[in-house]
Amino acid sequence: MENILPNKEEEVRPKLTIYVRNLDEKMSLSALKRNLYSYFSRFGQVLHIRVSRTLPTRGQAWIVYSELEGSVRAVLKANNTSFFGKTIEVQYSKQPSDFERQLGAKEITADEIRERATLRKKRKAELVDKLQKGVPQKTQRTNS
Repeated sequence: MENILPNKEEEVRPKLTIYVRNLDEKMSLSALKRNLYSYFSRFGQVLHIRVSRTLPTRGQAWIVYSELEGSVRAVLKANNTSFFGKTIEVQYSKQPSDFERQLGAKEITADEIRERATLRKKRKAELVDKLQKGVPQKTQRTNS
C-alpha cells in the first residue's frame, strides 16, 4: 500500500525569517535579544528579532534578515549548535513573520531595507553621541 500521508519533514523554502528554538528560558528578554543579535549577525544583517516569553512559545525566537543569503547561512551553520549551553534548532520559518509581511506589503527592496537599517543605526549613534556629550541645559533667566 502506498503512503499517501504528507511527509512531516516537508521542505520549507528559504525565507528572510528564521525560527530558533530551545533557547535559554531563564535569560532576561533584553539579554537574550542582545545575545541572539550578536550570534546571528555574523551570518548577515539582522533587521528584527522577536523573542517569545508566553507559555506555548517560550524559548523560541524569530529572526529576520535583510537578505536570503544571511538566513541560509544561519540555518546551515547555526542549526544544532550550542547557544549558552543549550543545543538550538534553527530552521526557516514556515510562515513569513509579521515584520517580513509588512516589508512585502510595501514592496520594499532589499536595498531599501539596508538603507533604512543604516539610517536607524546612524540616528541611534547620533543620539548616543548627544547623550554622551550632554545636551546643553537651558539657562535660567534671572529677574534683575
